[in-house]
This record gives sequence, C-alpha cells and structure tokens, in this order.
Amino acid sequence: MADGHYRIDLDRLSAMIEDCEAFDKKVEEWVGQIDAAIARLHASWSGQAAEQQRAYHDRWAKGLAQMREGLQELRGQAKGNHQAYTGVIAHQKGMWP
Repeated sequence: MADGHYRIDLDRLSAMIEDCEAFDKKVEEWVGQIDAAIARLHASWSGQAAEQQRAYHDRWAKGLAQMREGLQELRGQAKGNHQAYTGVIAHQKGMWP
C-alpha cells in the first residue's frame, strides 16, 4: 500500500478463514476433553474448593464462548469480504474485454 494502491490477497484471506475454522474446531475438541475431565473430577470431589473450582471453570467457559463468538464474527466478516472482493474483480474483468 506504500504506492497508494489498495490490494487484497484473496488466497491469504481464504487461508486465514480456513485457519480460523480449524482453530475453532480444535478449541471445540479441547473444550470437550476439559469438560469431561472436570466432570470426572467433580464426581468424587466436593466442598468449598470444588465449588470454587467449578465457579472458575464456569467463568473460563463463559470467556471462551465469548472468544469463539468473536472468532465466528471475524470469520463471517472475512467470508463476506472475500465474496465482495471476488465479485468486484469479476465485475471489473467483465467491463474490460
């Protein structure tokens, strides 16, 4: 952009979208494993420490859900941008035989 022209690398944008999707799937897998471990832990653990750990885990899960929502929104915006840029390119190519 130093030359004053705006450029978009559609391949990199597509790769970023795919990376976000792969990361989200991996996070979902990790969350399942963590939740299963917490459930096993709490099957035999009770008391104040267990309650505090559960509250912390719930707070962590809420923050994680917010992160994933933000990532989903970013992915959606990136997909929309990719479609818009692709459409503009096709339109401009159609104008110049």
